[in-house]
Amino acid sequence: MTERAKILVVDDELGPRESLRMILKDRYDVTTVDSGISAVEYAKLNPVDLVLLDIRMPGLNGIETLKKIKQIRPEVEVVLITAYASVDTAQEAVRYDAVDYLIKPFSRADVNKVVEKGLARRRERLNSTYELKTLQEQMHALTLVSSQVGSQRELVSVLSTIGKEAARVLGADAYAICSLNGEERSPTRLLCGKLPEKLVDEVARAARRVIAGETVSSSEPLVVSFPDAASSDVTTRELMMQQGYKSMLLLPLSYRQKLLGALVFCYREDKPPSQRERELAQAFAYQAAVVLQTNQLYEELRNKATELTQKVAQLSIVRDISAAVLSNLDLDAVLDSITAGLQELGYKGVNISSLDGAKREVMAEEVESPSRTLAPNSLPKQTEYKWWEEKKQFKITAPIMVDEKPVYLLEVHTPKEPNGKEIELISMLSEQIAIAIKNSQLYKEINKTKNYLESLIQNAGDAIITTNLNDEILSWNKAAERVFQYSPTEVIGRNIGELLPGSDYKKNKELMINYQQPKSFETKGQKSDGTPIDIDVTISPVEDADQNIIGVSTVIQDVTEQNRLRRQLVHSEKQRALGVMSSGVAHNFNNILAGILGHAQLLQMRTPKREDFQHIHKGLKIIENAALKGAGIIRRMQKFSRTDGSENFKPVDLNEIVETSLSLSEPKWKHEPEAKGIKILINKELGDIPFVQGDASQLSEVLVNLIFNAVEAMPNGGEISIKTGVWKNNNVYLSVVDNGVGMSQEVKEKIFDPFFTTKGAKGVGLGMSVVYGILKSHRAQIDVNSAPGKGTEFIIKFPLPEKTEEQSRAKEVTRKTTPANILFIENEENIRELFAEVADTVGYRVSLASSGIEGLEILQRSPEEFDVLFTDLGMPDMNGWQVAKRAKEIAPHLPVILCTGWDAEMTSSQREHSEVDFVISKPYEINELIDVVNKAVEIRVTG
Repeated sequence: MTERAKILVVDDELGPRESLRMILKDRYDVTTVDSGISAVEYAKLNPVDLVLLDIRMPGLNGIETLKKIKQIRPEVEVVLITAYASVDTAQEAVRYDAVDYLIKPFSRADVNKVVEKGLARRRERLNSTYELKTLQEQMHALTLVSSQVGSQRELVSVLSTIGKEAARVLGADAYAICSLNGEERSPTRLLCGKLPEKLVDEVARAARRVIAGETVSSSEPLVVSFPDAASSDVTTRELMMQQGYKSMLLLPLSYRQKLLGALVFCYREDKPPSQRERELAQAFAYQAAVVLQTNQLYEELRNKATELTQKVAQLSIVRDISAAVLSNLDLDAVLDSITAGLQELGYKGVNISSLDGAKREVMAEEVESPSRTLAPNSLPKQTEYKWWEEKKQFKITAPIMVDEKPVYLLEVHTPKEPNGKEIELISMLSEQIAIAIKNSQLYKEINKTKNYLESLIQNAGDAIITTNLNDEILSWNKAAERVFQYSPTEVIGRNIGELLPGSDYKKNKELMINYQQPKSFETKGQKSDGTPIDIDVTISPVEDADQNIIGVSTVIQDVTEQNRLRRQLVHSEKQRALGVMSSGVAHNFNNILAGILGHAQLLQMRTPKREDFQHIHKGLKIIENAALKGAGIIRRMQKFSRTDGSENFKPVDLNEIVETSLSLSEPKWKHEPEAKGIKILINKELGDIPFVQGDASQLSEVLVNLIFNAVEAMPNGGEISIKTGVWKNNNVYLSVVDNGVGMSQEVKEKIFDPFFTTKGAKGVGLGMSVVYGILKSHRAQIDVNSAPGKGTEFIIKFPLPEKTEEQSRAKEVTRKTTPANILFIENEENIRELFAEVADTVGYRVSLASSGIEGLEILQRSPEEFDVLFTDLGMPDMNGWQVAKRAKEIAPHLPVILCTGWDAEMTSSQREHSEVDFVISKPYEINELIDVVNKAVEIRVTG
């Protein structure tokens, strides 16, 4: 099927565009666009045969569009569309190479006429262009081949160019070039192109026979058609046809009536070449013949020049050998020079054997006894030679004497009998080898010492750099490469001031030179990637034999990690001190809040519920809520500052953790940004979720870390979304999402690594590693989703716990009072008075003591009288733990309740070993008090 022509219609009006498309679509591939700019863009990316182009369009008009399309695709034909036909229009169309113009309104016949005219002109131009291109390619190929003939390239390379170019322009499927070898004038294949290996030799032989018999006299090319059995050798014909070839064009390669070879072209079509193709093939054959003739002449001249050069080289080689022996301490290098020189002089084999049987062979030449061990008395006393019958050559031998003792034997083989000068040369070389052996001993000792010292420096644990007095780096060991991450080739020759602060180095270098003593100092350096490092530097003078300072040796230690650990230790100590301080402050505040909360609730209980007392109830409720809020803040501060790292997990409410963490981090996400005019919004979506097993303070630390990171990722403000819920009925999840700067994949992969930070000197790189450690201990999984510029999402998934009795009763409040006689020990007078009033109100009997000693004395007098013992934890004379232990000794079955303003949560295991049955934190609500007393009395009753 003939490929359909591609037509582009350009008109800003829909009607004409669609009319043209409907007229042409059945016969052509039609594309329409509504502007000149769109037409230009389409022409850049798509092939087009004909463009129907409206002249008057907004923006880029028709003429401008025509110019630009012609610049992109000069071969495209263009028909201009106009509603204003005139002579000017016709002239304008011709001026810009438009094939014709179409007048609106137009008929189907008008359209088909101009389109057929345009496509016809395109075909004519393409045919003319193809013929011109073919001629250009042929001329180009001949020009290329001519330029190769006079070049200095190798014979095969030049002939390959001729064969490839000739085959290309002649349309041949394969080619071969053969030369006539030696006096026998037998064909030798030089090269072939795209011809199967099994046919190459056959084609060469056939070419030789045909050329010798049919074409040399006329110098005309011979065309062989394989289907014609009489036209060629039967064997060649069958082999060629089996491979799909139907004809051959054979041309002799002759220069000045001298036959040099043959050029063969093989075709898969049986068509005779045109006269022009024959002439072109002869031109290529002549060029190949010139190349072969030139190569033969060149080889002849080169052989003559080689003979002369070898004679001159003998004297030069002898001189070079002498210079090498006197100037080189490396024995191997000297022997290489001697043996290579002798080989260049034409000797067939050179061997140097030692007394221990080791042999040094330069050429693969068998010696008379290759494995024999030489005995000192078997060595000749002077240089001599003898005939070697087995190899039909002479062997010259010379002893090599060191300290008047023979150590080596020099053997030289030559096919001709040596004369006196040759014997004298070999004797001289043996003496020079002896000198080289003596010198090499000193060289080996020096080299051994040098290698040892270099190894010490290269493998030292510290970076060692040597510089000259201009501070240019001369040497650079492995540790320096490790510290600064530069290879030796990158820094040798550079100024050391590029790696160290110039002022520090220059000042200490001057002191070192003035006092001629090493100087040490600590400063900042920089790695190849720009990373700053802390370094300890020691610089020492490098002296010559006359004790003149000629350079500087610099020893550098990377102390970045040590400094970081030191800062981290200081940071940890500050954190610990902060925890101790916050616990003490919390204790004092809890005692104050206990009085406020207790009296507020007590007054509410005692105040009548009548209408005229509602404003009092309201005020008391405000006081109670304020006290509870303050107590909550203190409790969260205690949990946050607790660093005991215990794994005593219990059911915790993630939603409460969220509220706690937002309260603790409020200065970071609210107050600090607002002070800078930045706003960060918090969006909470807290689901109805079960409790999870964990440590509230640790989980709060995790969430605070994530909130802090989110804030720092939004320097211009943004939104933080915190969600909780159940993940596919398998996990309880907590997610923190910000719309900040996001992270790269590289940062994501390292975010949980200890000491990895993106905050430079401001960060210690422990926040996220601590987060990971805490979550791992909770058997929780944390996933990170982030990309640069797209924010970050952290999703934490906790195992879904089974519902426990403790969890199901976690929020129940016991209000029914069980009568009890309570011994209450508290050193704060206001707390004692408050407890007495509460006890009186709810119906407890109470005995008060202001210290642990006083309380134990009361208990000692009547150990069976009391149902419950309340004791404060922090008292001056005896703390709560000591009181509990002593009380249990007096009354083993007496329940002990520890009341404290400190953070003193206990596990059941801790209670068993501390004699404490319950712990209640200040400030406590009256209902909490009633509940814990009821539980204690229950223990007392049940035993």
